[in-house]
Amino acid sequence: MSDSPHGFGVLAVLLRASPTPTPSPAVTSAPASASDTGLLITLIVIIVLLAVGVAALLLQLRRPRGQAPVRGGYESARRPSRAGDKPTELDAREAELNARTSGLDARTAELDARTAELDARTAELEARTAELEARTAELSRRGPADVGVAMVQRDVLAETCMDVADLVENDALAERLKLGLRRAGYEILAPTGGRFDPEVHEAFERRPTDDPALDRVVAATMRPGYRLDGQTIRYAKVVVYGVGPRSGWRG
Repeated sequence: MSDSPHGFGVLAVLLRASPTPTPSPAVTSAPASASDTGLLITLIVIIVLLAVGVAALLLQLRRPRGQAPVRGGYESARRPSRAGDKPTELDAREAELNARTSGLDARTAELDARTAELDARTAELEARTAELEARTAELSRRGPADVGVAMVQRDVLAETCMDVADLVENDALAERLKLGLRRAGYEILAPTGGRFDPEVHEAFERRPTDDPALDRVVAATMRPGYRLDGQTIRYAKVVVYGVGPRSGWRG
């Protein structure tokens, strides 16, 4: 209660100034009543000063946040976690979510990189297809003297387009290459479901069957073939059903 020095200083002065009653046989009833009144006033003053001290203490406890906090108590209970404190369950969940978010970000970056790579390859192949179509159109406009050279160049470009169409993973681009070959006069051979013909088909694999109706029927086309003006440019590589021993197949 040292926060109210003025109130308790006045109390000490009043206590020193209070008259000390001394016994006297000559004292009458009237002086005794006056002494009781002075003691009562002193007690009242003491009670008032105590109330002032308590009020001052309460004001100190309710001081603004900008001042120094009170040791212990409620402020200590609300103290934020510091380094070295035991992590709570909420901190552990937050760390787990941060780790999962980092993993998703890395996966997204990887997918973006692969998408950009595929886009670059697609753009390159589209450029080559456009160049092929332009050169094909140019060759078609040349005179008879350049027919032989033009045919050789056309065949080389056509074979390049065939190889790229087989290797590319983009279905749309593969179809565009095949469309360019069709415009150049090439016929695409994909004989799945048809009869095996060794003149235009190459048996890549024999698939045994007990059904005589499926004997020598093309089960699947592994690589399409091409034909130009009735002449086979490349055999179609196929899988063929077979019942009996292998014979008459181009392997």
